Amino acid sequence: MKRNFFAKIFLMILIYLIFSCAYKEGTKKFGVTIPKDLEVVKLEDILKEPNKYDGKKVLIEGNIVAVCASGCDFRLQEGTSVVDIYPFNFKVLGLRSGSKARVYSEIKSGKERVVISALGMEVKEK
Repeated sequence: MKRNFFAKIFLMILIYLIFSCAYKEGTKKFGVTIPKDLEVVKLEDILKEPNKYDGKKVLIEGNIVAVCASGCDFRLQEGTSVVDIYPFNFKVLGLRSGSKARVYSEIKSGKERVVISALGMEVKEK
């Protein structure tokens, strides 16, 4: 009888933990802390004039529309602009498409490509 009681308690705790993790909303943080004094730069502006932002650290915002299964990169959309972002020194495991993100990024502009490295980010899950 005692064994049956403890099994029920264990099962109830396990169910609670599973559901509380599965439906948890809130903000996830990755990488370095985002500086508070940065203004948001539009992705469209970066893509129009990449040389203007080359080597600069900027704050961008948008919706996550795709995530690499291994956490090596993700795709961010703002309006009609969509870019791949590569986290620097961290993985983005557990991100969900549709989540809103603020990304502290470093921009590198090349001849045919703009590379955006995420230094830190905050993700508001839906």
